[in-house]
Amino acid sequence: MRLVEVRSNSIKVSLPVLLVCPKWFVIKDSYIVDIRPDTHEICFPMLVDRDFQVSTDLQNIASNDSIKISNSQRTLVINSRTARDCDEWTKNLSNLTEQAKDFVNETRSRFDSYVPVRANQL
Repeated sequence: MRLVEVRSNSIKVSLPVLLVCPKWFVIKDSYIVDIRPDTHEICFPMLVDRDFQVSTDLQNIASNDSIKISNSQRTLVINSRTARDCDEWTKNLSNLTEQAKDFVNETRSRFDSYVPVRANQL
């Protein structure tokens, strides 16, 4: 799997290091993390916020099996080896979006916070 990070200033960075040193992607309740397996170093945290989106219909990418994950901070494009890998990633990311629906809610929280409003609070 090849990882391409697209920043807001339109600089595309390809990381061929992944071909030599594989990385793990961990999908948790409200974030995605890229971890180096040899040092267990967290390299790429990505929070689920209200701008979090997952799309698979990418016209500008050479591979048809690509997934674009974006939030308010950055955009990540993952090129899968097979269509089955792409479908599995899409399914898991859809589950993440469903589980974190309070964070993905379109309504703005008080003080423009990314976290949901707690019940019985001021």
